[in-house]
Amino acid sequence: MVREGNNANKYNVLISDNDGDASFPYRIAERYHCKGFLGSGGSGLVFKAWDDMLQRMVAIKFIRNPSFVARQRLVAEARALAKVNHPSICSIYDIGEPVDEHSSLFMVMELIEGPRLAELAGKLTTTQAIKLIHKLAEGVSELHAVGLVHNDINPGNVIITQQGNEEPMPTLIDLSIAGRPSKQSRPKGFGVTPLFCAPEQREDNEIAADMLEKVDIYSLGALLLFLVSGQAPSKNPAAQLKTIRRRCSPPLRKFILRCLAESPKKRFSSMAEVVGILGELSYYKPNRQPAILAASAGVIVALSVLVTTQLTPSAWSDDEDSEGLVNQASMHALYATQLMHEGKGREARQQAQKSIQYYRQAITLSDGQTIEPLLRLVDFVVTQQQLFSQSELSALLLDTLSLAENINSEQPQLAFAMAKIYYHLAKLHQPRTNVYQRWLEHAKTAIERALSIQPDTPHYRTLECKIDALQNQSSGGTC
Repeated sequence: MVREGNNANKYNVLISDNDGDASFPYRIAERYHCKGFLGSGGSGLVFKAWDDMLQRMVAIKFIRNPSFVARQRLVAEARALAKVNHPSICSIYDIGEPVDEHSSLFMVMELIEGPRLAELAGKLTTTQAIKLIHKLAEGVSELHAVGLVHNDINPGNVIITQQGNEEPMPTLIDLSIAGRPSKQSRPKGFGVTPLFCAPEQREDNEIAADMLEKVDIYSLGALLLFLVSGQAPSKNPAAQLKTIRRRCSPPLRKFILRCLAESPKKRFSSMAEVVGILGELSYYKPNRQPAILAASAGVIVALSVLVTTQLTPSAWSDDEDSEGLVNQASMHALYATQLMHEGKGREARQQAQKSIQYYRQAITLSDGQTIEPLLRLVDFVVTQQQLFSQSELSALLLDTLSLAENINSEQPQLAFAMAKIYYHLAKLHQPRTNVYQRWLEHAKTAIERALSIQPDTPHYRTLECKIDALQNQSSGGTC
C-alpha cells in the first residue's frame, strides 16, 4: 500500500516514460513521470505516477472535460477529501494548474493499489466481512462529521490493502460526487451505481437535507449483504438473507435489513450509530483470523480456510425474479468490463462467467414472458468478445442462439438479436466456407424479419449493411 504525496508547482513538459506507452493528457510538472493508466473515476482519468522530487508513487487525476463546471467539481472533490484524515478515505495532496490553455486542473492523490472489494464477495467469513465494513463506516462517518456525503459507495469504489500481518484495510477511492447537497441539479440516477444506491437516489425528487446521510447508510448495508451473500441486494433482501441463515446471525440480518429499509426514516439515525453497532457485531479473535490478502503485488488470495461457503449464482433465492437476476448479471458484467480495462483478464473472465450464469437463469425463469434477459446477454457477449477465446465465444454464441430459438416471439428486437448472433458466428467461421455462408444466410433472414416490422430503425439498417458487406467481402463502406 502506498500512502504518500507531494506538491505541484512547476509546469513545463509532457512526460511519457520508456517503460510504457501511457502519457499524461497534457503538460504538467516535469517532476512527475507517468507510469501507466489506472482507470476512470467519476469525473476524470487517473494515472499512476512517480514523483522525482519526493521519490515516491502517487496517483494523478485529470478531468476529461476542461469546462468551468468540471473544474469546480474537481476543486469540490479536493476540498472534501482534504477535510478528512482516515485510512479508509483516499487522501488528497494537491491540486495543480497546467500551463496549456484550455487544459484543466489535475489532482495529486494518495496511490492505493490492491483488489477491489467486489473480488471478496462470498469469500470471507462473516466476521471478516463485518470488520471490513466497520472500518469503511468509520471513514464515512468522518466524512459525515464535516458535512459531506459520498453518494456512490459501491464495490468498485473500494480497494482492499494489507501490509504484512496487519488487518486488511478498505479504502474508498472516488469522491467524485461527494458533498453534493441534493439531487436537484442532476438527472435521475446520475453518477450512482444502481444496485448499491438508495431507492431515493433513483427518483427525481430532491432529498431532504436531514436524510442525506441515509444514502451512505443504505450503500454500506448493501455492501455488507454483498460480501456475506455474494450477491447485490435484490428487491427482497430478507429472502436473500434467509438463504444464508447459517452465515448470518439474527442480529446481523436485522442490522442489514434496517440499513436497506425502503424509507430513509426507518434506517439508522447516523453513520456514528452504524459504526457502534458494527463494532458490537464484530467478534474478532486474533488466533483464528488469518491474513486474507497476499502482501505482494496487491493481488488477492482467497485462502481456503476463509471460504466457509463458496456461493455461486445457483444460490439465488427462490423469491428472486427475472429482473433481479438481470440486475445481478449486469453488476458482474460491468465489473468484468472494468477489470478488463485494468488489465486483469483472469478476474474479468471470472466475473463474465458469473454474469452469463445469471443471465441464463433469468432467461429460464422468465419462460418467454420477456425477452429482456436474452437481449442483455446477447449485447454482453458480442460487445465484450475480448473476454473470451475464439472457441469460448463460438460456444457462447451457439448456446445463446439455442436459448433464443426457444423463445416464441414476433418482436423485432428478438429477430435483431438473433441476426447479431448469426453475424458474429459467420465472422468466427470465415475459413470454413460452407458454415460461414450458412450463418450469413441466417443473419440476412433474421435482419430482414426485424426490418419488415420496424423498417426505419437505424441500428437494424447498420447491421444489415454489415451483413451485406461481409457477404460481398468488402470493408463495409459507411456502415
